[in-house]
Amino acid sequence: MKEKRIEEEGYLLTWKPGRNSLHDTTRISEGRDLGNVIVQDSQNPDTEIAHDVAFAFAFSAFVENGQWMVAGD
Repeated sequence: MKEKRIEEEGYLLTWKPGRNSLHDTTRISEGRDLGNVIVQDSQNPDTEIAHDVAFAFAFSAFVENGQWMVAGD
């Protein structure tokens, strides 16, 4: 998925560049840009919502019957 903006279930998720990978090189500043995810209330975009950017496998491992919310499903 290449979208930089997803609005669903009252949330607005956007992607912006600016976070480098610490796994690519010995200097984080030289790592590839992975970007940042920002989560906001879709009715009030000035309100950011606390969230954690975790690996996808962690969701399935810790949320037994969890459902993915992905545009187009």
